[in-house]
Amino acid sequence: ISAQVPMANRAAAVRALRSGQLAVVKPVLEQILASSPSPELQTAAVECLAAFNDPSVAPALLANWKTYNPEARNEVVAAFLNQRERVAVLLKAVEDHQVELAAVIRALPESYREPLMLRLVEGMTGPEIAARTGLTHGSVRVNLCRGMQLLREKLGETSA
Repeated sequence: ISAQVPMANRAAAVRALRSGQLAVVKPVLEQILASSPSPELQTAAVECLAAFNDPSVAPALLANWKTYNPEARNEVVAAFLNQRERVAVLLKAVEDHQVELAAVIRALPESYREPLMLRLVEGMTGPEIAARTGLTHGSVRVNLCRGMQLLREKLGETSA
């Protein structure tokens, strides 16, 4: 897509590829994602690719993970969490350190996101999280418990 075309039009053109056949559209989207496009174009390509319900989409979405902007990463994680068949691929990517756990946590509601990030990523204790966030210790415990439950649900695990 020509750089002379306004960005909004280029992103709209990429999103229009959703109506195409995956076999034809996927190589184009993969080429766009591999070319380090602008954040808007990158997000549009991720959204378009994620709209296809095919097993080959999951590896294609992860192929350029390290170059994705935060919005595109959130779209990729949402695409994995919204289709049960893709959850195992996301879990494997987290285990292999291809995808950071923090990216998965960022897809959760705000009230659970910060306490979980502080606990799981930074290793803080409940009282430390309470002091840092201004929440009561009880609120931190509830948010951590509910956040972990939601994270397990999203990742297809059952709570113990």
